[in-house]
Amino acid sequence: MVAGAPRGELRLYVVQSGSWTLAQQSGETTISAGQFLLRRSLPLRGFEVTAGTSAQVVGCAADVLGPHAKGPELSGSLTQPEAHLLLTQAALVGDMAETLSRTGTQAARNALLEPVRGLLNQSTDSGEPSP
Repeated sequence: MVAGAPRGELRLYVVQSGSWTLAQQSGETTISAGQFLLRRSLPLRGFEVTAGTSAQVVGCAADVLGPHAKGPELSGSLTQPEAHLLLTQAALVGDMAETLSRTGTQAARNALLEPVRGLLNQSTDSGEPSP
């Protein structure tokens, strides 16, 4: 996480294998293989990543995610079709990023937000009890 990140920024952590533990003043949160976590970008006391971890972090302005920007952190499974779409699209954008024009980069960024929204709309509020 970037130190001093804007308060209006959210981070979507996606862990395909291994695990990633984030340490904040309020405690630790571990994201295991096959899971994602969306949370406000806050300063970390530290982090720990297990050997062999494969993960991605997507940062975005809070205002582009609507109601998800104001709520508690959200988490869920990467087995959802929306997660597959997001990961595939993010890989494609990453592969092509250096060849895109400024307009193409902006269009790719905007298009990448839609699968993020789809994934978040299918996930659960981590502050609510599980069924």
